[in-house]
Amino acid sequence: MHLPRFMLMPLYLGLCLAATGCELFSTEKSTPTDALLQAARMSPDSVAMEVFFIRLPHDDRKTYDDIWREVDETALAPALRRRLSENGLRAGVVAAQLPTPLQEMLRRYQIDEPKQQTTEPTEGLQQANTVKLDKEPAVSMRRLQLGSGRRGEVIASGLKPRAEVLIKEENTVRGRTFQDCQGLFAVKAFPQQDGRARFEIVPELHHGEPQQRFSGSDGVWRLETARPRQVFDDLMLNLTLASGEMVLISAVPEKPGSLGHHFFTENQGGEVQRKVLFVRLTHTQWDDRFSGSQRSSEP
Repeated sequence: MHLPRFMLMPLYLGLCLAATGCELFSTEKSTPTDALLQAARMSPDSVAMEVFFIRLPHDDRKTYDDIWREVDETALAPALRRRLSENGLRAGVVAAQLPTPLQEMLRRYQIDEPKQQTTEPTEGLQQANTVKLDKEPAVSMRRLQLGSGRRGEVIASGLKPRAEVLIKEENTVRGRTFQDCQGLFAVKAFPQQDGRARFEIVPELHHGEPQQRFSGSDGVWRLETARPRQVFDDLMLNLTLASGEMVLISAVPEKPGSLGHHFFTENQGGEVQRKVLFVRLTHTQWDDRFSGSQRSSEP
C-alpha cells in the first residue's frame, strides 16, 4: 500500500527524533568567547623589556650622582666609554635590584616597582615597536617586546626645530646643524640559549622632512617613507643582560651642545631637566630549563 507523500513526512520526522534522542539537528558547542579572545603566546624568539625614563631638575646633582654610584660602567670597553664621554654620553649596567634613588621616586609617584616576570608574557604588551617617552611625567615606564634582531625605537627627546650638535669623531670635533631634529635609540635584542639577551643600542638623530626610499630585506624591496637619520654606529652599546638586569644611559653633566646634551636635557615649562634612561630585560623564551640542544636564535 502506498501512502500519500503528505502522510510520509510526519512519519519521517518521528523516526528522526527517535534516532537522535529528540534532537533533530546536531548543534556544535560554541567556543567560549574568552577562548577566542585569549592573547597569542610570546613567539619563541621574542624578548620582553621595560623602558624607564626619569626626569630630574638639572641642578639636582646629588640624585644623579647617587644613581650612577650603583651603575657598573666597567661593563663597557674603555675605548667605548671614552667615545661616549667625548660625545656627552655615559652608560653602564645595573643588577636586578633597582637603584635606591629610582625606588624612592617610584614610591613618591605611586608607581608599582616592576616585578620579576614569573609567567610568559603575551604578544601585545607593546603593539608598536616605538616607545615614546619624550613628553612624560617625572617617572614613566613602557613595555616593549621585540623579535630576535627586530628593530625597535626609544624616542629620547622632543622634536626641536633647530639643533646645533657638536660631534666628536676620531680626533676631530665638528659642528652640525639639524632642522626638525629628534634624538632616539634604535634597539635590537637577541635571545641567548641561557635565558639572557644581547642588546644592541645605537643613538640616532632623525631630522628634516620625510623622504621616500627603497628598503630591502629577505630579497624583497619596498618603498618606505622616513626622515633622514644620522646613525652613530661607533657609539653602539653591545651588552648581554640577564633577566632583571638593566642598562642605564644618560648625559655627562656640563657638556652643552654635545649629543648627550641634546638627548637628555630638556626645558619643560621653563625648568631645565636632566633625564636618565633605563632598559630592563624582563623575559625571553629561551629559558635554560628548556634549552637542551636548542641553539641561540641570534644570527
